[in-house]
Amino acid sequence: MSTVNASDIRKLIDQVNFRGIEYSNEDSLFDIGILDSLKTTQLILLIEKNLNINIDPAELEIENFENVDLLVTYINQRVG
Repeated sequence: MSTVNASDIRKLIDQVNFRGIEYSNEDSLFDIGILDSLKTTQLILLIEKNLNINIDPAELEIENFENVDLLVTYINQRVG
């Protein structure tokens, strides 16, 4: 797997962003209402399927899903 960028992650987030909320890479996805517990689970499944990585629930830190930039960093550390 090559390096993941913000555009890759935004495409996945947009699949769970049913209300079409506008957001920047730095916005808290939880605070603005894009992610909640169910949507975070859906996003994890999308990441695993589309980026071919395994996110072990025992190692999951929800802070890594706070915004796009943190998620990109987290995923690139997992694949790198």
